[in-house]
Amino acid sequence: MNLMRSGDFYVARLTAEDGRVLSENLFLFMNFKSVKMPPATVTMRVVRRDAERAVLALTTDVFAHCVRLTLPDGLEPDDNCMDILPGSTRELVVRGDTARLGEIRIRWRNR
Repeated sequence: MNLMRSGDFYVARLTAEDGRVLSENLFLFMNFKSVKMPPATVTMRVVRRDAERAVLALTTDVFAHCVRLTLPDGLEPDDNCMDILPGSTRELVVRGDTARLGEIRIRWRNR
């Protein structure tokens, strides 16, 4: 298990021997509104894609809190609210009409 400390929060990550992340959790030790978070820039790229499924990779320059996607009708994500740590990539599967991937919008709290 790894702990990452960043001023106002800790991240605990449980990994398998092969490096797969089995579980991850963010712990805030103060009122959320008091946490100091610099503005983040989140980027998205398509890793793999076919007609009915796509894998998206989300990355950020600094900690990005509560990252969520606004998707057009016909697309459904496996997860739609996540924290992303700097230096890590969060892969997300989106199912449905992948011709509409260009319509996806990303939002996060510390924009």
